[in-house]
Amino acid sequence: YFGSFSSSSWLGLGFTNISTQLLAPAELDEMVQRGEISELARVSRYDHLPLLFSSQRGAPTGIPVLDEPVTSTRALNYNYEPIVAISGAYLADGLKVVRAHPGAYLGALGLSNRFFFSPNHINPFFVQHNRNAALYVHRWTMPLLYGVPLGVETVRVPRQGWNNGPEVPVHTSIPLMIAWVLFLGYGYTQARKAVWARDPSELARAMVIGFIVLTCLYVYGVGTTLELGENSRYRFLTEPLFMVLGATAIVALIRKVLRVCRGKAFFSFPAEGGLLA
Repeated sequence: YFGSFSSSSWLGLGFTNISTQLLAPAELDEMVQRGEISELARVSRYDHLPLLFSSQRGAPTGIPVLDEPVTSTRALNYNYEPIVAISGAYLADGLKVVRAHPGAYLGALGLSNRFFFSPNHINPFFVQHNRNAALYVHRWTMPLLYGVPLGVETVRVPRQGWNNGPEVPVHTSIPLMIAWVLFLGYGYTQARKAVWARDPSELARAMVIGFIVLTCLYVYGVGTTLELGENSRYRFLTEPLFMVLGATAIVALIRKVLRVCRGKAFFSFPAEGGLLA
């Protein structure tokens, strides 16, 4: 629709969080002066967002939702068509920054994984009233679903350098990370085994499990390598599918254990009357 082959027409603006935003203004200025990145890299999507919506590109399309930078409610129009080109320019600059500073990107990648495997409701961008309303439920869901206590810690995310960014809550769940490895590993082996066996009776099940595994891996890849800050919000969208896969794995394990138990004779009585354990 928009001539942008990417995971989002806003991909470049999100990618700045884990690329150009890692560098302090002086470092960005040096790269701009050397001609390595464009002047746009200096324009922060957080400090100069209205400036992005003042851009003009080509003739109007005649479609108000694409042509008008401000909506009828006087809010910025995130469907504004020139943003697609701006996103592409941000993406190009971000890739150059990552190639020039791979160490900084790897450090940010580690932090994005910490966010990805944190409970999603700690996201600071949720309305505080809604967070307070769900607080009682969170007291149960954090230990039960994520295996973490109620407290959270804060880390600083980069905004024109690490020293200038806000502090954001994080609560990385090690049990959740282990569950992802185990359940996705189970799903992969089940889907691969059924596909290679070419068993028609198992093909439908294999396709569903394979779809869940690929979807979770896609969201993980996109949600950790191209963004920094709201990563847990992306993982949250996969939780219904992940719970289905987890329930499937647990049921399969229980059935296997029962089959093994039924197949074992814990006590046998030989014909001569002796008792063997």
